[in-house]
Amino acid sequence: MNQANNSIDLEAFEFFDSLKFYTSEKFLKKYRMKYSEMLIEAFQKQLVSCLQKRKPVTLFRLSKRLITNTGLSEEVVNTFLEEIDALDELYPIILRKRK
Repeated sequence: MNQANNSIDLEAFEFFDSLKFYTSEKFLKKYRMKYSEMLIEAFQKQLVSCLQKRKPVTLFRLSKRLITNTGLSEEVVNTFLEEIDALDELYPIILRKRK
């Protein structure tokens, strides 16, 4: 039982550590040369919005919202989402499939 709790604690710590990175200035600086700040900030706002509403977002819906909010092409947004590789790390917030 104790080992299971330690595993859960470690997973929770890793999740919150990842969440902290994806919403940080460090994340913005890492990708702003390749992608617009507008896209990165829109992504970060979507994460925060999901947390505030306590409601996850599907990858499809996240992509559509970013396209709408930034005016960027679907290709640019999807390339950004693939490159940042946040799906596994932010699983409870970003879901892979439509509901």
